Amino acid sequence: STFTFQLQQVDERNVPIYGEAATLPKQCAAATAEKPCTVTLSKPSNGNSVDSDFGTIDFSKPGTYRYMVTEQQPKSTDRAVTTYHYSQAKYLAVVTVTSPADSNDLQASTKVTRIMDDSGANTSDEVAVDKLPMTFTNTNISASSLPLTGDVSDKPFHIAAWAFLGMALAGVVVFVRFQNKEGSNS
Repeated sequence: STFTFQLQQVDERNVPIYGEAATLPKQCAAATAEKPCTVTLSKPSNGNSVDSDFGTIDFSKPGTYRYMVTEQQPKSTDRAVTTYHYSQAKYLAVVTVTSPADSNDLQASTKVTRIMDDSGANTSDEVAVDKLPMTFTNTNISASSLPLTGDVSDKPFHIAAWAFLGMALAGVVVFVRFQNKEGSNS
């Protein structure tokens, strides 16, 4: 199985920014809505986690740069869709680039917030930058772990009723045989 993650620069309203206005890693400079900046990972042969990154972003001027990191949901025709619950987590990384008065160098600070958890629920968990990577949890679903569908609330009653009916019929058969044996002795 493969898992694809997407990096998008976004504005204050979380609308993606593309083209020359975007500040992205070099390998993503030509990113568009149709061909976004992605990294694809394969499930490791050993263990359950794998790390990767999108590359280095070079900032050339001071400012606030916002990035959304998500996992792309596979198309419904992909076989893996039937065996995995894909993470719906979203992370917002805000990079503040400053130029101190006493230096020609730029300095950057980063704040990462998980704004949606793996199940798609809104959250606002701040992620310690030294605790990165951003975590996306995909769950392999087997058919035996899927919930039953339909109303099963009266199923125990039906089973008990059929069992009682079965015992009652067995009693009738035994009674009829007993009656027949008594009749043949006369």
